[in-house]
Amino acid sequence: MFYLAIISSSFRKSSLEELGKIAEFRIVDQFVTSLVIESGEEEFAEKLLRSDPVFVYNIFPLGRVSDIEASDYRNSIYEAVLPVLPRKGSVKIECFDVNCKTEYSAKDIEVYIGQRMEEDGYDVSILDPDYLVYPVLINRRAYVGVLKYGDMEKKFINPERHYHQFSKEAISRSELKLIQAFDDFETGGRGIALDLGAAPGGWSDFLAKSGYKVIAVDNGELDYGALEKRGFRVKVAEGGKALQDDLRENDIVHIKSNAKNVSELDGIKVDLIVNDMNMEPSDSVAVLLPFLEIASKNAELIMTIKCIDRKAEKFIAKAKKALGGHFKITGLRVLPSNRQELTLHAVSI
Repeated sequence: MFYLAIISSSFRKSSLEELGKIAEFRIVDQFVTSLVIESGEEEFAEKLLRSDPVFVYNIFPLGRVSDIEASDYRNSIYEAVLPVLPRKGSVKIECFDVNCKTEYSAKDIEVYIGQRMEEDGYDVSILDPDYLVYPVLINRRAYVGVLKYGDMEKKFINPERHYHQFSKEAISRSELKLIQAFDDFETGGRGIALDLGAAPGGWSDFLAKSGYKVIAVDNGELDYGALEKRGFRVKVAEGGKALQDDLRENDIVHIKSNAKNVSELDGIKVDLIVNDMNMEPSDSVAVLLPFLEIASKNAELIMTIKCIDRKAEKFIAKAKKALGGHFKITGLRVLPSNRQELTLHAVSI
């Protein structure tokens, strides 16, 4: 059976090792972060996802495979999709075009297939389908899969395309990392968030959009104009005894200082700490540990683990050791917007 695995290109070796722990497999097709693999293990996808993978972002079963005819491109893809289309129930099509280099975009192909399906009497639904049918187009081959939409934890196949919609208004590319972390770790409470290493403000922006009051700590500038254009009230402060009043009257309070020098937060308790500072894990944890005194019970932590080289396991071990006794790690993933880094989720002990 064929499977599409979305992996980390930065940690390819670790991704392959993670797949190999499930069952034997062979690579059939590949391009950067996309692998089409074949394995005799019929529950490969289910077993991998149950193992809580770190480096493999997602995996999908694939059925039939067909060569794509260049002279009849869109129709040949429809012919490949046709045998797997459910006759009962509504269907959504998501095309994942990996490396076919044609004049047609994935959206063009979805529109074409949708029109052909309606002509042939199929029920096409975009918002609330019963099934998702996904042709994966890679190196001039079409691999086609089908899943019950309600059984899918993530309602998309191509993470880059899905999260691109959020990049248009983002202050910085790193904002996508926090959006993905909120999705993966199901974060989204309310309260006060502490953003360590906040400049230029992308994470503070998303936190404020998510309903948090934000204390942003960084000696660099935030993009105040972009934040205020979104309707947020922003104040630059020094912390201290007036911070509670500042936070009550504003959405984001920027303490313009190095995090190591911040010691007074006016008795405030925070519900979420986020840390994207460009430091080795043990140094990054050392900066945030003094803030444990202001963490509320079961406060969440989201931080990136920067890996100087591709030996990710070494840096994971450093982060775990530094956090030990202070935070319980509840999730660790390489997210689509991570480069040579991972994202960690933990809860204060």
